[in-house]
Amino acid sequence: MNMELKARGRTWGALHPAEGEWVYGQPLILMEENYDNGLYDGIRTSWDTNEDIDPASFGLFTGCKDRCEKEVYSGDILSGGVPDCVVKFGAFDNKKEYANHDRGVGFYVESDNLGIASLTQSYIDTYDLKVIGNAHDKTVPPMPNQIKT
Repeated sequence: MNMELKARGRTWGALHPAEGEWVYGQPLILMEENYDNGLYDGIRTSWDTNEDIDPASFGLFTGCKDRCEKEVYSGDILSGGVPDCVVKFGAFDNKKEYANHDRGVGFYVESDNLGIASLTQSYIDTYDLKVIGNAHDKTVPPMPNQIKT
């Protein structure tokens, strides 16, 4: 699978992060002495523009699309033929034995009722999943072509 490295995040609002705008582009990682190394700090939205974001809102593109052809990012909440679940990235292990054992490093979904499962386009298609919100603020961020400029 050919995956494009894309990310999204919410810019800092004047008074509160939830007032910021969603931006899409390439992730920027701070590597300066006065910051934690490896902190996702911004999104490069064009060759000469960087946007500071709330790190808690940062989401990586999974390379998958939901049943409505909407891009799926880490932090999204999916709903459909399985209990609502949150998309995450990292090491995972569902701790089940034999045929249902699923572990690795990558994108996965997790919910209290479902447990943990690796996220693939096949998984989304099989369970007819749709993005219904975002774990950061429980809303569906607009796609880049829906953002007012």
